[in-house]
Amino acid sequence: MLSEPWTVAPPRSIRRKLPLTITLIVFVFGSAVALFHSVALALLAPLALFGFIADNVVPSTFHIDETGAKVTSLGITRLEIPWSDVRCVLSCARGLKLSPFENPVVSYMDDMRGVRLIYKPEQAKQIEALVFFYRKQALKGKQK
Repeated sequence: MLSEPWTVAPPRSIRRKLPLTITLIVFVFGSAVALFHSVALALLAPLALFGFIADNVVPSTFHIDETGAKVTSLGITRLEIPWSDVRCVLSCARGLKLSPFENPVVSYMDDMRGVRLIYKPEQAKQIEALVFFYRKQALKGKQK
């Protein structure tokens, strides 16, 4: 039972702000060149800024298989969790959250940990079935 990877684009409300985001990145680069007097060193500032906002600007690809779940953007794996580390599966606004904690609402930082699988409503049944199937297989493997 394998699933094909699926891609989710950022919401339209965020994509509308893309021109402002590009303007900000260019401004940061210009300011860094003026401050450091080095183009090579100044490139670090906009690259760091883009790294922080990339998951809100660039489409993300989600993949589920027998080893775990992962999220990639621009071909780079950003988040990954093996099924053996998933302690709790929670429903969230646009999909599921795979949490490494049994009770993930203890600390405010717990919301930042884990992997969120975002999908379209018509994909819900298939993806949720896969998640629970692989999670069940991982639990059987731990009991042996």
